[in-house]
Amino acid sequence: MVIRKPVKKRDKPTEEQSSSRPPSSIIWDLGRAYYAYVGLLERVLVEHKLDHILRPGMGVVLFALYEQDGVSIKDLAERSQLACSTLTGLLQRMEDAGLITRTRDATDGRLVRVTLTTVARKLEDKCRELAQHMTDISEQGVGLRNIEKCTRFLQGMTAAYRTEEQRLSSAPRK
Repeated sequence: MVIRKPVKKRDKPTEEQSSSRPPSSIIWDLGRAYYAYVGLLERVLVEHKLDHILRPGMGVVLFALYEQDGVSIKDLAERSQLACSTLTGLLQRMEDAGLITRTRDATDGRLVRVTLTTVARKLEDKCRELAQHMTDISEQGVGLRNIEKCTRFLQGMTAAYRTEEQRLSSAPRK
């Protein structure tokens, strides 16, 4: 059984404080870190002349497919930990870039299988190199002693966000 500490409510900011700047909060820091990461990744892709084919967000799908190719969209969503709604647009962009193909399963027409193209397979070593480069930079910002804590922390936040999203999506609409 997990015992949770009660959440301490912060004092309400004065009217002057609330109008001058947003409250200092982890959500702002998380957003800034995300946009800084995406901005850097876009520049790294340009530097390596891969920006015409790869975009931020595609890596998690590519690595899931490098591990096991030809999976159903449902399996890919589970393995990449992306919502099907997020995955749909991402897969379309990847297909347009020539990285994947989507085909109906021969034995079960309800399933759509996602398969890497030759182009994506040829990029695997470069993708692994770039992923390691971005990981190294991220770990510099956290420090070696804090990497495990930071990973658990981000996984916990992700789980909390997903739980709340599921609760909201299953709540009756007014």
